Amino acid sequence: MSSPMRDQFEQAYADFERSYEAILKAEAEVRSTSSTVTSKNQAVAVTVDGNGEVTEIKFRSDAYRSMPPAELGALLVEVISEGRRKSLQTTAGQLQDLLPADLSALSMFSGDMSLEKVMHEMSKRTGGGVE
Repeated sequence: MSSPMRDQFEQAYADFERSYEAILKAEAEVRSTSSTVTSKNQAVAVTVDGNGEVTEIKFRSDAYRSMPPAELGALLVEVISEGRRKSLQTTAGQLQDLLPADLSALSMFSGDMSLEKVMHEMSKRTGGGVE
């Protein structure tokens, strides 16, 4: 025989299991994601993983050899920054489904909203006690 409290517990546990599975899936997607960005002059390509870490830098031609060091450095910074931005957008998109529609994963990752604030907002909506 089931009781209302047991039914609520079972429902909460089923919800938890669905959320946990969704988080594991999203985590695997983020781990397997990479973004490659090529400089406008086609001289450099940078690959960034789902965590925003540079995993590869390729010099696609010998053009970098004749570039002044400051120009090459600026080019690398520009391409790496663009790769990280692209990775951040991809990762945020993969995780957005885990959040309520009006909370932005991109805002959280870009520093506009803290994880604590996201958890607090989600807790308020579900009646939980996370503070």
